[in-house]
Amino acid sequence: MVWFMRRLWLTMQVVLAGCVLLGCAGRTPWPVYQMQWLTTAEPEAAFEAVLSYLRVSGYEVVEFDDQRLFIRIRARVDQDVVLREALGQPQRSAVRRESYFNIQLHPDGRLQIGASGYHLRGGTIDPRLDAELRRLVADVYGCLPDATGADGGT
Repeated sequence: MVWFMRRLWLTMQVVLAGCVLLGCAGRTPWPVYQMQWLTTAEPEAAFEAVLSYLRVSGYEVVEFDDQRLFIRIRARVDQDVVLREALGQPQRSAVRRESYFNIQLHPDGRLQIGASGYHLRGGTIDPRLDAELRRLVADVYGCLPDATGADGGT
């Protein structure tokens, strides 16, 4: 019986170690978050171009301020809502795991595109949100006819 218990204990340790190694092996480390910048010669025309791109691209505009030339859109990555109801708590206390992209056009023609929300932690960004941010910057760059390029992280 003692031999069986030792064998079972050793088997459990090997299985647990394998699970830990396999669970951690597939994870991609989160890259360092960097704000993205584009430069344009005509700020007002650029703001309208970005706004028209966002309308056709399907992003949900959460906040819009035409005085500050600021737009906040909801990121598409992992917009799930985890309800605490599964833990026995009422549905009204849902935890939202959402991230946003903030687009700010400065008067000097610099277009700032940044991320905020759940998928940013301690100066790092979830790789999926980082990829979506880079796609968004490339798409916005493509819709600006007079953009001079990206500087600062792209």
